[in-house]
Amino acid sequence: MQEVAASPASTSHDVRAHLHRAPRCTDAHWRRFLGPDERWIDRHESGVDPTQIEPSTGAYGLGQLLASTYRDLGLVESPSPCAEIAAQRAYMAERYGSFAHAKAHELAVGWW
Repeated sequence: MQEVAASPASTSHDVRAHLHRAPRCTDAHWRRFLGPDERWIDRHESGVDPTQIEPSTGAYGLGQLLASTYRDLGLVESPSPCAEIAAQRAYMAERYGSFAHAKAHELAVGWW
């Protein structure tokens, strides 16, 4: 069972602080670490399937992030659901500030 820290290196102090508060995730129990707004976004984006790939864009994983998003956030891509959760939390914190705001954007325009 792989365990992934929820505090990867990032370019933003606010993102690091947000991720530091996140619980530790294990690949065997990753579903327990999704909050309700996170789960809503992941259900819409990937069907909560960490192996989902969008053929037209190359976005993949739970939150359907792009490889460039990982690079922009200073994160390393990983097939681990826990790493995907950490990456989507970093993206959410950097771009929207909260999953509630990310969900509102998703509802308004169809993507987050």
